[in-house]
Amino acid sequence: MTVVITAGRIAALGKTGEVAIPEDALVVDATGKFLIPGLWDIHVHWETKHIASYLPLFIANGVTGVRNMGDPPEIAFQMRKAPQREETCGARAS
Repeated sequence: MTVVITAGRIAALGKTGEVAIPEDALVVDATGKFLIPGLWDIHVHWETKHIASYLPLFIANGVTGVRNMGDPPEIAFQMRKAPQREETCGARAS
């Protein structure tokens, strides 16, 4: 299979040889590997002051979305933008 990613989003997906690959594309040979969407952990409890140590562990294990059950919504909205502010690693907030 071939997956074409443009601007951080899947732009095309199909059988190899049937999908057009842009001329300037970075090609990654993933033969024998697999690709899955980001995983979610929908019930976590963490202390906001330790978020910088938690997010890298989620990312390392393929978890790109979490639902924190322990903080009020305004904290969740602040933390959602932490990777863009380069305060910690994490997936792009949408």
